[in-house]
Amino acid sequence: MFFEDESFSARIFQIERFTWNACTCTVKARPFGALVLRLRGEGRFVLEDGTHVTSREGDVMYVPHGVGYTVAHTDGEVLAFHFWEDATVRDAENFTPYSTASMTELFWEAHHLFRDGTSASRMSAASCFYRVLSALCERSEDGPCEKTSFVRAFSMLVEQYADPDLCIPAICKRAGISESAFRRNFCAHYGKPPVRFLTELRLREAQRKLVAGQGSVEAVALSCGFRDVKYFSRVVKSYFGCTPTELRSM
Repeated sequence: MFFEDESFSARIFQIERFTWNACTCTVKARPFGALVLRLRGEGRFVLEDGTHVTSREGDVMYVPHGVGYTVAHTDGEVLAFHFWEDATVRDAENFTPYSTASMTELFWEAHHLFRDGTSASRMSAASCFYRVLSALCERSEDGPCEKTSFVRAFSMLVEQYADPDLCIPAICKRAGISESAFRRNFCAHYGKPPVRFLTELRLREAQRKLVAGQGSVEAVALSCGFRDVKYFSRVVKSYFGCTPTELRSM
């Protein structure tokens, strides 16, 4: 599977819904990769190297960057992640998830979060992307993928950011990955250590809630994983250059 390669990284820049009538078209090689859930219809792909791939309703297809193809579509609809990936050339792959319903929920959740446009919501959309990869790993005929440990750890970090007791060692232990391996891979993928990522995620979500007037400063702090309101105020001041109260009035 394409994401089992340790060099794999994805920087998502678009999550879109596309619809079309029955047609045949040729798509030139693109500089980005795509992970596509087919909501309706069928697509019969012929890749540049002559490989034939058929993607049906409920399937998830990966199309790597740098690969052109011709496709015959029936009337259809898809949801697609578009992302910049590393330079490694990979093969296209098509997956049939165990649960079409849960996979569809993940894609729609990511689509809505990404369209929200905030830093926090886009981080959550990225979490959905990795949850999709984890689910695809579990679909493999060879059983659960051993390299899902990083995906699991990242998903826990994003999904449980509001838990004030959340810590990297506990996440790594539950996900089955060493702390050093998680930190090394995290920095390689996101350019920052996981603790900093977690703090910034909490701060961006706190900013969103404060600006939206969703509760007092104390309530927002607690809902975003900060147990100590004084510490929360200091961190907000350091990160945004203003107090939580001033941030809320912006």
